[in-house]
Amino acid sequence: MLVALSPVVIVGTSNLVLIVEGGSPQELEASGQLITNKIKNISGLENVKTNITGVKQQLQLNINDERAAKNGLNPMLIANSVRKMIAGENVVQIQIDGTTTAVHLLLKK
Repeated sequence: MLVALSPVVIVGTSNLVLIVEGGSPQELEASGQLITNKIKNISGLENVKTNITGVKQQLQLNINDERAAKNGLNPMLIANSVRKMIAGENVVQIQIDGTTTAVHLLLKK
């Protein structure tokens, strides 16, 4: 299992969040528990806990910046387009017999 840790500081608070990425939900839960057990007794840390509810599949894009630029694209534009394809987007509203219906377009799962 490959796990990546990303520390996140929440501005305006003294909170520190570690985001654990990689593996299956079971592996993430075990990793989170292992990390919690290792750091919970460190002096100065309080309320150390895990939260497995945020587990969801992620998509990682490896963008060739040079090739993207040649096509008038940048990583932010590509990421936004992919997000819209996955989440879907209202592309048009049609009106039939006085009833307005939004057409939501997304990739089939």
